[in-house]
Amino acid sequence: NGEKLKCQSSFRYRMREAGAEVLCKDADGNVVFSRNRYGKGWVYYLGVPMEKMLWDSEGVFTNTEKYPYYNIYKVVANDCLSKKPIVSQTPEIALTLHQENEDSMIAVAINYSSTEQAFKYSLQNGWKMQQVIYGKEESISGCDMAVFRLKKC
Repeated sequence: NGEKLKCQSSFRYRMREAGAEVLCKDADGNVVFSRNRYGKGWVYYLGVPMEKMLWDSEGVFTNTEKYPYYNIYKVVANDCLSKKPIVSQTPEIALTLHQENEDSMIAVAINYSSTEQAFKYSLQNGWKMQQVIYGKEESISGCDMAVFRLKKC
């Protein structure tokens, strides 16, 4: 999407285009992030040790606006997330879905941050928020969760 992310590593790969769709290049033109079709899905390549880099960096997990590395995961997960009835738009809040019956699911939204977060989400067509079982729909306290019942409409 044109966003620039700073990636530091003790090594660099020199990669060139060779048939895969290039999603990102470094300043020198080396392929850093790409994907290629494999069967019915995709194989992704990320040429930096992102998890190690993030683990060694202060503040990247608590300041997602300043360090939007979660966007790399959004690109990889996009096809899968587009099939879910609800998707969190708040980086600090993860969702698990539990089938209740053919027409309803229980969604558990977990705030992995230590501070309260506004819960922004998108519902797929054909689904609605039927009931708040625990917590609040608008926000989730730090290190807490909310539980919702989703219903097909």
